[in-house]
Amino acid sequence: MKFAVVGLMVVAGVLGGCGQHRLAGVVVSGPTGGVKVVDEGAVVVGDAVGGAQVEVMLDPRSMNRRSLGVLVTDGAGRFEVDSGVFDEVSRWLDVEAGLRVSAAGLSTYSARLMVPRGDRLVVITLTDPDHPGAELPDEDLYSEMLRERERFERR
Repeated sequence: MKFAVVGLMVVAGVLGGCGQHRLAGVVVSGPTGGVKVVDEGAVVVGDAVGGAQVEVMLDPRSMNRRSLGVLVTDGAGRFEVDSGVFDEVSRWLDVEAGLRVSAAGLSTYSARLMVPRGDRLVVITLTDPDHPGAELPDEDLYSEMLRERERFERR
């Protein structure tokens, strides 16, 4: 009986400690493109990119992928997906998201990442395509296929 009570306490602690999924972030410009996840209070290096378009797709590598549409960053370069999107997802499961970020005058960046939990931000850095030494991401076949598929479905 003691083991059952202790086991239930451990399970409740583990499941209760899992934070809710939250996909929020900031788009900045910098010398190299990339994506990273940081704590909410972390200092973000780079100039904020307002008006950037952030395309979001959940589970991009599965047959059940779901497009969340295009978000536009505010003047501070921030965006956030409505938290209600993740209500149906179990807290202890990981959710993969595909992001494609573009802004006028900057290179387009595509990435896949696990949706962070709690108060964490996704920092996406876009580069100036003319900057010497700028690292532009290679387009992979899968990203190109998704883009063509979306164009075909819009017809």
